[in-house]
This record gives sequence, structure tokens and C-alpha cells, in this order.
Amino acid sequence: MSPKIKAAPTVSPDVTTATGTGNIAKTTALAKAFRLVEITILFSTGTNNNIVITLDALAGVAYDTVLKTIVPGGATSVAWTPEKDVVYAKGDEIKVAWTNDAAYTYGLRIVTEEV
Repeated sequence: MSPKIKAAPTVSPDVTTATGTGNIAKTTALAKAFRLVEITILFSTGTNNNIVITLDALAGVAYDTVLKTIVPGGATSVAWTPEKDVVYAKGDEIKVAWTNDAAYTYGLRIVTEEV
């Protein structure tokens, strides 16, 4: 059975970005219902530190959930597209965290689509 290919966004996507040389601790500030389209990160040097993508639920910390832990294995870039099309409620946000222990430079993109 062939994998299901998700349709392209029907409206302009929202892109949350961050760049720097410190740790990644980025949370979206969407304040609207959305679907998560993709997260990409480019590092100046390969990293072995885990990247943790979490739902920061409006309903409170009891509902915050790790959506994905990425183990880069020395990669200089990572991309994650959720396997399922999930709609998040207005007020939910996406957090991306990564520990930078070697002064790498990074560029992060969190792509969402309003629903």
C-alpha cells in the first residue's frame, strides 16, 4: 500500500523562525486553530543532541505532549513532517527545544497552516 501524500496547504502558510548560536527554545505564537505542516532545522555543524517537539496545550500542562523526538545522529539538517493531519485548537502552540553545547549556528522554521 502506498503512503498517503498530504495535499499542499490551501492558504499561505505561517512560518515561525529562529536563528542563533544558543539553545533552541522556540514556541510559536499563533493564537488560532492550525495544523502543523513541517519543521526544519539547519545546523552549521553536525549535531548528536536530541531535538524535542512538544505540543504546548492551551488546556494546561497536564495536556502538553511530546509530539516527536528527533535523534539527528550527526546530521547538519533535519526535517519533520507529521505523519497525520492533526488540527490544533486556538491557543495551542508548538515548542521546539535543543541543547547547543558547541556554539553551533542554527536556523529553525516551523511551518503551520491556519484552519
